[in-house]
Amino acid sequence: VDPPMQVPKALVQEFVKIKQAKEEERGAMLLSLCTRKFTERVLVFFRSKAMAHRMRVAFGLLGLECDELHSSLTQQQRMNGLEKFRKGKVKILMATDVAARGL
Repeated sequence: VDPPMQVPKALVQEFVKIKQAKEEERGAMLLSLCTRKFTERVLVFFRSKAMAHRMRVAFGLLGLECDELHSSLTQQQRMNGLEKFRKGKVKILMATDVAARGL
């Protein structure tokens, strides 16, 4: 097991803090970041599966290749989504922080 806070050398982590006054614009900001700066192999974590699903739907409607990963999906659906992400068939994976424990 890796020591806490150690990440693989090939992994690039970016954290974006949103001011509390701009909280209602979170979805729009995420969309902007994922279309302008972070466009390949992006893993986004959410606190709730409803928000992960909502953003997956919004991104999909705008033509972005994405999928979701959370506990409301069957194991097969989760495995399929993860495999599509690994193979590059989807560029953005929306996951709950609980699902992240299995990654």
